[in-house]
Amino acid sequence: MYNCLWIFILFSFLGWVVEVIYSLIVDKQFVNRGFLFGPVCPIYGFGVLLVYICLQPLIAYPVALFFCSALLVSILELATGAILERLFNQKWWDYSNYPLNFKGYICLRFSALWGIGCLLFVYFVLPFTLQILKLLPFYISSIFIAFALAIMIIDTFFTIASISKIKRYIVAAAKSGFNNLKNKQAVAMAKISPKIERLVKAFPKLKLSDTLKQFRQNKNNKK
Repeated sequence: MYNCLWIFILFSFLGWVVEVIYSLIVDKQFVNRGFLFGPVCPIYGFGVLLVYICLQPLIAYPVALFFCSALLVSILELATGAILERLFNQKWWDYSNYPLNFKGYICLRFSALWGIGCLLFVYFVLPFTLQILKLLPFYISSIFIAFALAIMIIDTFFTIASISKIKRYIVAAAKSGFNNLKNKQAVAMAKISPKIERLVKAFPKLKLSDTLKQFRQNKNNKK
């Protein structure tokens, strides 16, 4: 359990680092690509943890490990995407433009990258990580784990609450056509627009971008 918690926390953070580096290379700008507000991408932590727990018997078989890890993590990505869309009525990422995709949630290209990443994890990163963990004092390490998990749980709660609030105000704004917002609604929209912008940058496929543009346009017209 100790190693599992460390693996989840560490690779949630490293996954966020990978996403940020990808944005710096592709988009030429820093983007907080995580679903949460903090510097973590839990889907990476869960994906690596699944491979660590379920695929230990395949360590001696690299080819089998590649295909099984690609399949396992792709199922996780598919389930996560479907659940998020069901909860928030928003598609958080979309691979529809990539060949051999399934409903835009997963595609062969990124599934293969998951498989390669898992091979690197199992044969290179994991042994080094486990050696480092042995050197850490158990008491101090346990405190850090508890603190990190508490922060992630709190972050998850506030992120979901913020997204739910965004959804409510968007519905109200859309019904009023953005032209007849009550003062209280306009103030609320102004407060949450930075959060909408952060989510749009992190997940460009979200439909929130049109809402943000309409609100800004209406706000500028009133000046």
